[in-house]
Amino acid sequence: DEVAVAGGGRATLLTHELPTDGLVYLNVGFDLARLPIDDVPYVPLLCRMMSELGTDTLDETAFSRTVSAQTGSLGVSTMTSAKPRPGGAAGSPDEAVAMLMLSGRAVADKAPQLFDLAADMLASTQLDNAERAVAMLKQSLARAEAAVVSSGNSYASAALAARFSLCGSVDEMLGGVSQLHTLRGALEQ
Repeated sequence: DEVAVAGGGRATLLTHELPTDGLVYLNVGFDLARLPIDDVPYVPLLCRMMSELGTDTLDETAFSRTVSAQTGSLGVSTMTSAKPRPGGAAGSPDEAVAMLMLSGRAVADKAPQLFDLAADMLASTQLDNAERAVAMLKQSLARAEAAVVSSGNSYASAALAARFSLCGSVDEMLGGVSQLHTLRGALEQ
């Protein structure tokens, strides 16, 4: 179904009745196609900030505790995939779909709280908290440097995949050696 969204836009709403034993799952995808390629490496930081920082109405601790108490989970991540061709055929290596995904789950009784928290996360996360953003960058850099040592083969695989497809290139920017360079560069600024 097409639904109206704020600002006069339209969005596609997909609902699926599934036997989930009373759980409600929320998955909202935001197309990143219009995001300039130079900004793509900063998307993991945005995801982390949206998932962990407070909002205009709840500080970081209160937001985290409320999410834990009211939902099974709520967070933001990325998803990349080769763009399928009509009929579901495999897509071209030069075409990709990249999405920012807001995902959560809650028991059915808590669905309104899940939706309210998701809306709050989208509309009023405190993205201007520079001190916390720097701390997140430092933590992310430390984790990435440790991961290169322990999982170097994954980084090598991502670097190879980046040479053969747009999806591989975007994935490498989001979580490969390029991401490590982005983190270092952001901390130097």
